[in-house]
Amino acid sequence: GGAVVVFLPGWPSIQGLLWVLRQEPEITAIFDLLPLHSQIPPEDQQKVFQKPPPGRRKCILSTNIAETSLTIEDAVYIIDTCKCKLKYFHSERQMSSLDVSWAGKSNCKQRRGRCGRVRDGFCFRLITKARYEHLQEHIMPEMMRCEMMEPILAILRLRLGDPRYVLHNCIDPPPPQAVEDALKKLMTMRAVEVRA
Repeated sequence: GGAVVVFLPGWPSIQGLLWVLRQEPEITAIFDLLPLHSQIPPEDQQKVFQKPPPGRRKCILSTNIAETSLTIEDAVYIIDTCKCKLKYFHSERQMSSLDVSWAGKSNCKQRRGRCGRVRDGFCFRLITKARYEHLQEHIMPEMMRCEMMEPILAILRLRLGDPRYVLHNCIDPPPPQAVEDALKKLMTMRAVEVRA
């Protein structure tokens, strides 16, 4: 017994695996297949916390939403693709995208920690040991990979001071050029007035 939690990088991956698993009668005879994603209504998300009927088990297909914020008490098995979706800003195209990326080792450890709360648990990582050893300890902080216009506007709206200074003093400061580029764009749009 016990629930299985499968960590996938995003909604398309969840939908694809859900479709494949629903085609297998030996799986649907045993498992309640439960997607877990931020787009799913809260009342449907609650199903992952409910005890399954006798003779059934839960198989939860989740993004990193279940990595830290949720505890699924009966989770015994973790299947980890070691991937996630991250938002990146591409300065050459002046646009952001959600890209599938390797998770950091710290993310994988958090995922492993989701099982074995009630009894011994097992974690299966769908990655070679060599690939796992080469994962970064932590994923690059969002501040270092995202467009800076919104943070700059928030800093100005809250009157925290010069955005260059505030952002430079963050724990993980963004690249100075990204801040300058965002300021230039905002000034060109006449959204802000910032002294040099």
